[in-house]
Amino acid sequence: MSGMSTRGVRIDGTWIGQPGHCPVVAKVANTHCGRPAFTLELVAVAAQAGCAAVSIDDHASEPCAEAERSGRQTEPPVSGLCQSDPERGPELGVSEYVDLDIAARERGLVWFASCADPAAVDFIELFDPPCYRLGPQSVADAALLRHVRAQGRPVLLSTEGCSFEQIDRAVAILGTEQLILLHGQPDEHAGRSELSLRRLTALERRYGVPVGYSGRDLESARIAALDYGACLVEVPVTLDQTASGTSQAHGLEPGELSQLVRELEGIESVALPSEAFAA
Repeated sequence: MSGMSTRGVRIDGTWIGQPGHCPVVAKVANTHCGRPAFTLELVAVAAQAGCAAVSIDDHASEPCAEAERSGRQTEPPVSGLCQSDPERGPELGVSEYVDLDIAARERGLVWFASCADPAAVDFIELFDPPCYRLGPQSVADAALLRHVRAQGRPVLLSTEGCSFEQIDRAVAILGTEQLILLHGQPDEHAGRSELSLRRLTALERRYGVPVGYSGRDLESARIAALDYGACLVEVPVTLDQTASGTSQAHGLEPGELSQLVRELEGIESVALPSEAFAA
């Protein structure tokens, strides 16, 4: 697959992979900390900061089922879209997704979600999503990959911790015309020296598709975009890093998120010339 020229992918009318353009995607933490409005507050923060989109993180279906049996969820979560915290159980149900959709559209903000199984894909399809995001645990799930491709929408595939052999098989199923790969760090405690950001370039050269970065800190996201030409950066967001919930400590607070967006506006990209992205 090496030697292919990189082309852009159009998502909601915007070319992803265009030189000089690196949109920021705010990954919403997978718990609302006991306050259903928390997710909507994060959507507002993302819009105010100038983010291009909001990504809803996911967990596998098994923890959702366990939490549902324990009675910690008043509304059944959507299979494969359970937003859970080990201390609280699933917290985003159907009504929360409806509220999320309304809030994002009111602010002119694109949103999409990770899907861990076909049922989740079918549910999110009801919202006419601009694309799908698949986590690294889905790279080896051939049935899910085929189901997502059948929807005919762009796909962001996270590859953190995956081997090239695993990615090869996934790309063979998804195809490359509407694919964006995301590189990230598999260990949340890893230092920047261990991130191997050069893998961004290796992925782009091997598969000929735009490659973005999904990280957990401001500096790594900045380096990925400015030095390695990431086509987009995805970062977790929070209102307060000291809030309860395991995901909060790794999120960017509103000020940091706004700073990242400002720094990446109009960057000098090291990606391919703009004619590579002609329709």
